[in-house]
Amino acid sequence: MSSSDLSVAPPEDQARILQDALARVKVHAFHMRKSLDAERIMDALKHALELVSELRVGTLTPKNYYELYMLVFDNLRYLAVVLGDAHRAGKADLATLYELVQYSGAIVPRLYMMITVAAAYLPMRQTPVKIILRDLLDMCRGVQHPVRGLFLRHYLSSMTKDYLPDGPNPAAAVAMPLPASPEPPVDQANGTASPTPSPAPTPAPVATAAAPADGTVDDAIAFVMQNFVEMNKLWVRLQYQGPTRDRDRREEERRELRILVGTNIVRLSQLEAVDLGMYQATILPPILDQIIQCRDVIAQEYLMEVIIQVFPDVFHLQTLQPLLAVTAQLQRQVNIKQIIVALIDRLRAFASERSNAASAAREENDGAAAGESSSAAASSAAAAPANGTAAVTTTAAPLANGIPSNVQLFDVFWAQITQVITARPDLGITDIASLLLSLMQLSVTCYPTQLEYVDQILVFAREQVARAANTPELLAPATVASLQSMLLAVLQGGAVPRDPLVVVALRGQGAAFRDLLATQPYATRLHVARTLVTALVDARAVLDAEEVVAAVWECVAVLVKDQRDAPLWKNTGMFVDREAAAAALASPDSHHRDDQLEQVAMEQGLVAKLVTLIAHEDTGVHAQLLSVTRKYLAEGGGYRIKYTFPALVYQAIRLVDRVAALPPTPETDREQMHLFKYLHQVITAIHLKSDDIDQATHLFLMAARAADAAKSEEIAYEFFVSALTVYEECISDSRHQFLALTAIVNALLECSVFAVDNYDTLATKCTLHASRLLKRPDQCRAVIQCSHLFWPQHKEYRDGKRVLECLQKALKFADACLDTIMNVELFIETLVRYIYFYEKGCPVVTSKHVSGLLELIATNLANLHEAASTNPDDNAVTAATSVVPRGFSASSLVGLDVGDASAPLPAARAGALVGPSSLKTVTSHFRRTCQMVRERQANPPRTLGEAGPYYGEMVVPAVAF
Repeated sequence: MSSSDLSVAPPEDQARILQDALARVKVHAFHMRKSLDAERIMDALKHALELVSELRVGTLTPKNYYELYMLVFDNLRYLAVVLGDAHRAGKADLATLYELVQYSGAIVPRLYMMITVAAAYLPMRQTPVKIILRDLLDMCRGVQHPVRGLFLRHYLSSMTKDYLPDGPNPAAAVAMPLPASPEPPVDQANGTASPTPSPAPTPAPVATAAAPADGTVDDAIAFVMQNFVEMNKLWVRLQYQGPTRDRDRREEERRELRILVGTNIVRLSQLEAVDLGMYQATILPPILDQIIQCRDVIAQEYLMEVIIQVFPDVFHLQTLQPLLAVTAQLQRQVNIKQIIVALIDRLRAFASERSNAASAAREENDGAAAGESSSAAASSAAAAPANGTAAVTTTAAPLANGIPSNVQLFDVFWAQITQVITARPDLGITDIASLLLSLMQLSVTCYPTQLEYVDQILVFAREQVARAANTPELLAPATVASLQSMLLAVLQGGAVPRDPLVVVALRGQGAAFRDLLATQPYATRLHVARTLVTALVDARAVLDAEEVVAAVWECVAVLVKDQRDAPLWKNTGMFVDREAAAAALASPDSHHRDDQLEQVAMEQGLVAKLVTLIAHEDTGVHAQLLSVTRKYLAEGGGYRIKYTFPALVYQAIRLVDRVAALPPTPETDREQMHLFKYLHQVITAIHLKSDDIDQATHLFLMAARAADAAKSEEIAYEFFVSALTVYEECISDSRHQFLALTAIVNALLECSVFAVDNYDTLATKCTLHASRLLKRPDQCRAVIQCSHLFWPQHKEYRDGKRVLECLQKALKFADACLDTIMNVELFIETLVRYIYFYEKGCPVVTSKHVSGLLELIATNLANLHEAASTNPDDNAVTAATSVVPRGFSASSLVGLDVGDASAPLPAARAGALVGPSSLKTVTSHFRRTCQMVRERQANPPRTLGEAGPYYGEMVVPAVAF
């Protein structure tokens, strides 16, 4: 091979050389086709030789040479078709042409023409196929130029692929002697050595059952395998062509040519007669030997990838040992991780597909006859995967999750991966993490119940991460992503409903999961924690053991307490606009605080959902689990516990109800007392550590109702005292005071466990607080609500005198209101309560009270209407302040449509719309009340009985306005 033959033209000359060669090929192709149309075979062959001679060029890059080759290939394929038709028509003798084309002076055109004529001659079956194939294979040895040789052998493979002998190998094959072929001349420079033609192929002998004339699949394997070996050698040799400075360019060119070599392995996989035994004995060993012997990184990586991708999965399952053993003998620069991961992922997908297919088949055949079911199963087991590859003729072993039971898939991969990692100290943590990720995915897919495999991987991963501690590679995005995916695979691989792998993996040896998680960055820990909580909630898991509860809280610690590597706002909660620091916290980025607050609320909501999964049949154990949970959640600080502690309160209250339903014993009494103390401590923590005072008040009231249901008077009293203490010490806003007092009154009305003196103390305290509210409307409405405390459903608490005192005090507060329209509205609301207590039989509330109040309201409304008609401007000013004052709920104004209290009043139209409209609604409210009294007078309610209140004594004024 001369130095000039190895030189490649400069890039600026490549296009010109290629275009000139393409132009000449097109000219010769035109004349060739014209000669074929005129049935001038010899002229066509001459033009074909000229056409193929362009492939002798050695100055083109492989990419440009490929473009030239494809144009030549299309024309030669057309020539082969026409020659075959001419032979069948008796217008040409292919055996003669096969010998004739060998007289070409240049070896490259000569071999292309031999292959073309042979491709037309093979379908005729006049000469054994194996003899022609072997002859062509031997002749192709004469071209040793890497690029020209690769494309020549690819042309040989492409033109003969449809005629490879693919028959079964007989039990006792008769070896057919082959005629000795002369040593072909070697292409040294331009391949112009004097040709020594091969004799024309001899006629085919008579085929026998023991020895097919065209050959068996063994002959096809030998042909393809030898062609593969030679092509691989040429491909590897290409890296040494040209100067050293162009090595990177040559490696890129080699990658572009790799498909030419891999095509041979694809041909082997497409042979239908190949079975598992033949693959194990004849195909895989020589391919692996060639991969090891070539000692080329690019070739080893690509060929291993091709083997994994083109052969059936069932073949890989039975040949894992030799296939994986080769990885330890590859060059150190080979990406072993990529090879093993590709194999694991393919087998995992195969197992998942087979498992799903088996499940579908079982469902489809459910209820069928036993004989039919057995037949269907046998047919399914004998079927090969639809992969475009050879069929499997061996008897399949029973499947377990898609994997034959006689194949220890995990053990094989585990042994090989650990061996590779041990033998390759240069293997980085990124590659190790990727390998372990694929192995974890294989474990949870194919062996979902073998939890020891999961723990085995996690322990090994923890050790490898510890070895790589404080290295930049450990924090690389690829490493972090692989470790995160591995942890998520554990959580998402649950197989047993209601007892998912995510829970079981945390038992016993589950420390490996927690330890590995603790070494990960904040973002990974947060994502895994969210996934863990979601998996547990979706599976409706039950956390019923103290070690499991502790393990879960350790795994989700990133959600529960401050983290050193977390954003500052998550650790301090300083995004919350508290009253004392609102000005200091104001910033142009204040809109981000809403997003941050929403994110924290979402995360803590997940934690609260996790609390609801804690349960146990034994109430004592359940209480202990809640105590353990409280210790972990208390580390979160005030701005977290206001989201999480309420869930503890709800769980504890449910547990109180369970204990109260048990037969009373000293043990249950102690347990109940312990739970109430626990409730008080948790709610007090919310009160003292968080800024959610309203929630603390309502939780104290919930606990009080639970104590009332459990018949624990002293406990219920203490919870009410705590609620009132929070009200007195912490609530200063008038609106919140009114709402909190309303909640306390409503809770007290539901209780029945108190002694009369205790109940009276609480009711009196509520009434006192109601009378001390800041605004007159608040005072009036709150006192009206407190009046119900003295006439509840439980008769022992009733005190009519106190009811009347409350109503009279409410009238006093209403009368003190300077807003005339609000004054009348408060009178109407008080009137409604008078009617209510009169109807409920309160003896001190008489019809005279109702009649007098009706007359008073009617007089005041008449005066308001008269003032509105005579002086509308003054009324507009009065009405503008008659909307619901700040601090009051619109729903508390019974029957009064007050609109939006915060909406600004239009200055120009305030007198025209707002004043008359407000007065009109108050008047309508009074009119409806009077109508209700008249209906009671006409038709007394049957539910009141004959001894009920007598409405006839009431005097209802006529509403003329």
